[in-house]
Amino acid sequence: MSSKCNCPSPPGGGTDCPSGSLAICRSQNGKCETSCRNIPEGLSRNGAINWQINLIRNENRPLTQNITTADLQFLSSGKYLVRRFGGSNITISFSSPSSGLFK
Repeated sequence: MSSKCNCPSPPGGGTDCPSGSLAICRSQNGKCETSCRNIPEGLSRNGAINWQINLIRNENRPLTQNITTADLQFLSSGKYLVRRFGGSNITISFSSPSSGLFK
């Protein structure tokens, strides 16, 4: 099953990534930027989840960090809003690969 995401209109747009990929759509200043990222091989379950959160939120959390229910709910939500001073918010939609990571 592929991973898909869409940017809100305007600007609209989106991406359809291969199975096992993380789909990310960032909407800012009237532009939709999309990417498909493969989870690096050899990561533990926690490592794979933390890697995805790092990409989506632009964070630098350790790959060994414990996973909370809130982390799993975040990845299941498929949405993230970055509020910026001055109103230049970034809307991020994403689709995490459905590979049993959340069980």
